[in-house]
This record gives sequence, C-alpha cells and structure tokens, in this order.
Amino acid sequence: MHSKGLTEDTLSVLRDGENNGNEISNNKGNGKKRPLGIASYEDKIAQMAVKKILGAIYEPRFLNCMYGFRPNRGCHEAIKEVYQRISHGKISYIVDADIKGFFDHIDHDWMMKFLEWNIQDKNLLWLIRKYLKAGIMEQGKFEPTE
Repeated sequence: MHSKGLTEDTLSVLRDGENNGNEISNNKGNGKKRPLGIASYEDKIAQMAVKKILGAIYEPRFLNCMYGFRPNRGCHEAIKEVYQRISHGKISYIVDADIKGFFDHIDHDWMMKFLEWNIQDKNLLWLIRKYLKAGIMEQGKFEPTE
C-alpha cells in the first residue's frame, strides 16, 4: 500500500496508462456519435480525486449566477432564476447561446496554461494532461486524442 492510500496497481495504471476500460459511444442526436469510455475502478478513484481538488480551487471563483456543472446547481435552478428575473426585474433582452462542439475543439495547451495559473502541483497538472490526451479504444484499436 502506498503512503497516500493508493495501491501499487492504481499507481501503475496512473503511471503507465494501462487501463482496460470498456468502449461505448453516445448518440449526440445530430447523427454523430461521441466515443465514451467506461473507466476502470482505479481511474474512477483518480478522477474523483482530481474533481475534488479542482472543485476546491475553482468553486470559490464562480459567481452565484453561474449554474453549469456545479454542485447543487443545475438547469432547474437556472430556470427558476430566469423566471424570477423576468417576472420581477427589468429585462431588455435575453440571449441563449450554445457553443457547438466546444469541448471537441478546445486547445489543450491553452487549457493547461490556464490551469497552471492556479495549480502549482506538477503531478496534478501531469495527470490532467494525461486525461486530456488519453485517446479512445474503438473496436480494439487505439485512436489518439486530436
């Protein structure tokens, strides 16, 4: 057992990237499919740890009017807020925006530079970069991340 509670098998998966996760794809509704991976148990543990660390760093920086992908907030709370503002406030216009394919086209190098402003732990940054570049297995063949 490692001093931080991770088994040598888990550390090996993180170091060497030998994950035997299952492959599956998600129909996006526009005729395209998004490949998804079913993470191994070890990956899920590591991903949860990264999520908690990133949440602790970035959650205090979010404004109260931000609802996307935040704990105890979601589309229902956002709709209630919009309803309250429309019903009781002065509204001149409403803008609805959806950035199509944002996560399909985000520049990983730019994202890493952004993360480096608030994260000094080189091991955490290394692990996040590894997740960004993980690629997928499709029909038994590895497809690298673009």
